[in-house]
Amino acid sequence: MPPRLSTDVYRYVWDGRVQWLGYDPYVLEPDDPALRGLHTDETLLMNHPELADTVPSGAELFFRAVTALGESTRIMKVAILVCDVATVVVLLGWLADSRRTPWWVASGTLGIR
Repeated sequence: MPPRLSTDVYRYVWDGRVQWLGYDPYVLEPDDPALRGLHTDETLLMNHPELADTVPSGAELFFRAVTALGESTRIMKVAILVCDVATVVVLLGWLADSRRTPWWVASGTLGIR
């Protein structure tokens, strides 16, 4: 499905793609005419292509790793979903170990004081 609330996923695919092609996403401005041949149909849809990227380097490594599996928004969305599920599993384990209710994961409140 196309993004509804954010088009950031197109930028994530672009960042991973250009890294695999040997370029630095912190330097490249995606709308540079010289880079037109590096785009896919999906990456042309990114927001603010006139700006080089500013996300943390850990995120850039994640984008690079995901695009090794495939350069599509669908694969990127699945990878992000897997990370979200893994976060919930870790939180549930932590809550169980600390004898707290697992409902805090659903409510978004961990009760840390």
